[in-house]
Amino acid sequence: MYMAKRFTDTNKWKDSWFQDLPTKYKLFWIYLCDECDAAGLWKPNIRLATFQIGEPFEEAELKRVFCDRITITESGYWFITKFINFQYGELSESSKPHLSIIKILHYHKIKGYPKGIHTLKEKEQEKEKEKEEVKEQESSEEKRRIEECLTIAMADQRWVKANKSDTTELMLFNDYLERLGHYTFNPLDYKRYFAKLKGRYPEMLKKKYSREELYEIAKQMDLQNQNKAS
Repeated sequence: MYMAKRFTDTNKWKDSWFQDLPTKYKLFWIYLCDECDAAGLWKPNIRLATFQIGEPFEEAELKRVFCDRITITESGYWFITKFINFQYGELSESSKPHLSIIKILHYHKIKGYPKGIHTLKEKEQEKEKEKEEVKEQESSEEKRRIEECLTIAMADQRWVKANKSDTTELMLFNDYLERLGHYTFNPLDYKRYFAKLKGRYPEMLKKKYSREELYEIAKQMDLQNQNKAS
């Protein structure tokens, strides 16, 4: 399984704020910093956090304890406010790894970061880099977290153009996968699955569905496939 690697602040153990936290909240803070995506965003799943950490948590209490360390986005994600500066320093639109992060931040309407490449020359240079990096990332058979797959897919501009896709659709696609219990994919299989789903059932990428709605849609899909086969 693919594991994201990132910097960790070893000085947190000397930080009076961290020292004063009860043990369960120390564990949650480390968990949050590990489980967030490459942009420092975490889709809250308190039930899963409780299960994995082995301590009971209440969402309201977590928001109170970490109120000066996180902000809640309009989409409901938790954003670690100092994550970007600690992991990357100043984001640059001329840096390929930063571009996908900038796109995610703008999708969640988080202000204060660059908007992307502006010059034609920079765009052409990035396209060449993207082709090589996408090939390298997809050549591995390892599965990656779907958040990483989204970043890789958006970096492949030819694929984005061919599928007429954008970050919004892929975020909805990831939500669809999560509700079905899929959290990791090979990046190439991820893009194929997305293209197949959009081609056959484009309405699936237009809004968020509840688990019950997804099951009902899945039944309808199975029925349609049976009718075609008969």
